[in-house]
Amino acid sequence: MCTGVECLPKLHLSSRDQDDGRTTITIQFYIDKSVKANNEDVDKFLKTVIGQATSDLRSHDYFNIQDINLEYRIKHHVDPALEDVLRGYTNPTYMHLDGIIHELTAYFTAHNINGNPDINCLVTNHTINNGHEVRKAYGFSQDKTLCERPVSMLLAYAPYAAYHAGRKFTDQIRDSAGRQLKTKCIEVLYA
Repeated sequence: MCTGVECLPKLHLSSRDQDDGRTTITIQFYIDKSVKANNEDVDKFLKTVIGQATSDLRSHDYFNIQDINLEYRIKHHVDPALEDVLRGYTNPTYMHLDGIIHELTAYFTAHNINGNPDINCLVTNHTINNGHEVRKAYGFSQDKTLCERPVSMLLAYAPYAAYHAGRKFTDQIRDSAGRQLKTKCIEVLYA
């Protein structure tokens, strides 16, 4: 399998039994209790987010990987033990974003649930705001290890702005791949 980007084909080999020739990123969405919408509305929102992200990732401006495939699953609730831990990082006005990402990563690494997707993403209706540089964001992630191990992300449930949330999700995927992927993409685009 060769897409011209060295690390992307390695992303999903541990959780995929066969090589279909496409660059696949697997995503597990978890919907927290703050999202009061019904499952159908949440599914529609995430379908739009994934559609926008797929389109962006295929674009020359982002990666120019025409065969990219974002496979996703939705769990319409968060495990109660994880929900309890995350509650300590959230209040009505802001979230301790670094702490939430750390707890998500620790939880999913320790429990190895849902087949170890490339991205574990918590969808929340809490305002993604850390009280200073991140305010009312559509998403947040700080991991730069997508080429090496799963990453954790936050995504705001924003059905009124699903395309903007999709664009933010694209940025998070791109940024989580780190410098190695960006360098390889530049080499491929200008080779």
